Amino acid sequence: MAQAARCCDDPRTGTLVVLSRGASGHYWVGSCTSCAGALIEHYSYDDWDTGAPETYDMYWWWRMDAPDAAALREAVKGCPAPLDPGCGCRVHEGLRKTKPRPLPPPTGAPNAPAEIPRVGFAVTDARPHWTELY
Repeated sequence: MAQAARCCDDPRTGTLVVLSRGASGHYWVGSCTSCAGALIEHYSYDDWDTGAPETYDMYWWWRMDAPDAAALREAVKGCPAPLDPGCGCRVHEGLRKTKPRPLPPPTGAPNAPAEIPRVGFAVTDARPHWTELY
């Protein structure tokens, strides 16, 4: 897989859904206006290793192509509070249950170059979920 940069300068300006947010991290899906796709970010602050503070901040990224992002946008329309990580709707519940796969290598900075795998989105039996792209 070739290295890829973030698909736009700041996808948070088009945040579609926030899945978690707190002092120890966040997990959200941002809309990309340049490609009509989406970017998923999972950030975790973990200071379990007191000997290596450079590893405390970890970012994981996934790209979503335009057709899957459009399906996610359609599903989010039924959510009463897309930016509320505590929302108990089907979209929030379905997407919080698992992280997208494949899991990319973590980076220690939000803009660090790293491979960004693609992930899909689907609704199966009324259950929103991530799908793997091969």
